Amino acid sequence: SVTPRLVQISERNEFSLHVEFDDNSEAVFGLFDHQRQLADFRRIWQHATENGRLLANINLIPRRNIPVTFRSPAPRKAMVVEE
Repeated sequence: SVTPRLVQISERNEFSLHVEFDDNSEAVFGLFDHQRQLADFRRIWQHATENGRLLANINLIPRRNIPVTFRSPAPRKAMVVEE
């Protein structure tokens, strides 16, 4: 799967940034240690995708126990089965 594309970055407060992506997920980044935070985002996003989950929100400031919330995938469409 392709990592979502960044749509918008805004200042959340004096020590963090709010980032929105084109798949409707959102992330909070600290002002420092961006390489680690981006690596964590990619790893967690890929793991979620491989397990059929969609990220809603993620806070990448903590180094461990990163808070993540998921959203429900779109409901599957019913299939007509001929008897």
